[in-house]
Formats: sequence, structure tokens, C-alpha cells
Amino acid sequence: MLSGSEVSRVNPFENCKYELVKLGEVCEVLIGGTPTRSNYSYFQGSNLWVSIAEMNGQVITDTKEKISDEAIKKSNVKLIPKDTTLLSFKLSIGKTAIAGKDLYTNEAIAGLIPKDKLKILDKYLFWFFESKILNLNSLRGNNAFGKSLNITILKEQVQIPLPPLEIQKQIVSECEKVEEQYNTIRMSIEEYQKLIKAILVKTGICEEASISGGGGGIMLAA
Repeated sequence: MLSGSEVSRVNPFENCKYELVKLGEVCEVLIGGTPTRSNYSYFQGSNLWVSIAEMNGQVITDTKEKISDEAIKKSNVKLIPKDTTLLSFKLSIGKTAIAGKDLYTNEAIAGLIPKDKLKILDKYLFWFFESKILNLNSLRGNNAFGKSLNITILKEQVQIPLPPLEIQKQIVSECEKVEEQYNTIRMSIEEYQKLIKAILVKTGICEEASISGGGGGIMLAA
């Protein structure tokens, strides 16, 4: 849902009151795969299989393509549990969604599974990445094959603030209220962006100065 063109180069978490942790320290990062399309029957199953085109910051409960049990056995797809945050890291980097059911994804999508749900919430992860306060594109470097990150970059170079659980719950609750307003009343995408980011500022995730100048996110140090 969130987008933007201008990018601040200020460290968004320079004065963050919370511990910064590597994504790989608090999450299992599962990368999907694509069964061979040479076997037509692999795409005649009932298992949900997500592509980037289907990720728009929503809960996914159905997919255009579905794969068979045999495709799962004969490929490198991985089961993503219900409620997991999905994050694209190739091509259209930074798109988000939530797994509304157990499902599988292609290789351009990572499933972020909390290692300890008493330490970090699924929905906090979702709203953190949905807010686009980080510009993940800044980590891709000069990839000759287009925009692409990898699992090592996601796990080791992406750092996120880890507030107490009660603060995470507050962020989730307030962001969901804004989303409800966005879906039910006339609100511009710019106003939606502003309200979501204001919640992160208010709760001490980042400072107003770090996100001024647009919704494109903050450049990360490579």
C-alpha cells in the first residue's frame, strides 16, 4: 500500500530508544521456490502458492496458482505458516502481505517467522515493513540481473528496533485502526502514509526528522 519517491539518507534509528537486532536473530527467514513448469500437473493442486503480483499489504487466503503435493515433494518450496509476514526481496523489493492460511511462495518472497513470539509479534513485523521506513533497495548494490537481495542480506544487514511486547501491541493496534479508516472512509494514500509513520514516531521507533521528505524509506548502510 505504501509508496514514495523521495528518500532520506538519515539513519532512521540513530536515536531509537530500543535495541536494534538483526532480522536473522529474531526470525527464521524462509525463501520460497518454483516447481518446474515442465510438469503441468505440479500446478494442478490445491496448495496456495504466492507470487509478488499478489502481494499488496493484505491477508492472502487464496492464490491465482496452486501447486500439488507432488510439486512440494519434488521442489524447494517451503511451508509458510498462517499469520506469517511475507516480504518480497527481488524485483519489486519491499512488498508485504500476511499469510492468511498455511501456504507456499515463489523464490522472490521471504517468510519472516518469529523465533520467539513472546519477544516479537508477527503483526509488528508486518507493520514495520509495511510502513516502508526502511529503503531495502539501498542494500541491493549493483546487481547486473536487476533488483535483488538475498537471504544473507536479509538476515545479517537488515536491523530492526525491538520494543517491548506491549509497545509492539500498541503499534499493531493503532496501525490496524488507521487501516480500517483507510478502507472505510475517503483518505488519500499520502494521509495514510503520514498516519502510519506518525505511530512509529510516537512510539519511539524512529524520529520525525528521519522520515520527512516522502514515503520512500530511509537508506540503510551497506
